[in-house]
Amino acid sequence: MTRPSTAFACLLLLVACDGESTDVDAAVAADDAGSLDGGAADSGMADSGSPDAGAMTATDTWASWAQGFFTTYCTECHAGGRRDYTTITEVRRDLEGISCGVSTIVEEGCGSFPPPRQFPVGDGPFPSDEERTRLIDWINAGLPE
Repeated sequence: MTRPSTAFACLLLLVACDGESTDVDAAVAADDAGSLDGGAADSGMADSGSPDAGAMTATDTWASWAQGFFTTYCTECHAGGRRDYTTITEVRRDLEGISCGVSTIVEEGCGSFPPPRQFPVGDGPFPSDEERTRLIDWINAGLPE
């Protein structure tokens, strides 16, 4: 019989980018250290092309903010193939898992997997808690385009 922790580790290996093993503790630590500074507030993007941190604004849309989040944190592993987060259509399809695994807290309707802050996996970059919360706010607002 497989121990639950062994099964969880195997599952992480399966979802990691390019089959790389992951260290969830290192990912969480990198997440805590990887906060982005705000900037370029009108475009919703920081000077580096990364999404601004902070609370969702009334103008947050897929085009103005969320697409940049997915480009920065998700599409290195999820562009094309089974999960393609370059389009809002694919994000909508996987929305439950995304919101559960990106959130900083256990969201309503989320079970034990994926746990909060599970995504992204791999070597980073990792969104700040403010960016995670802003994405969840955008999701809860109905994914405005």
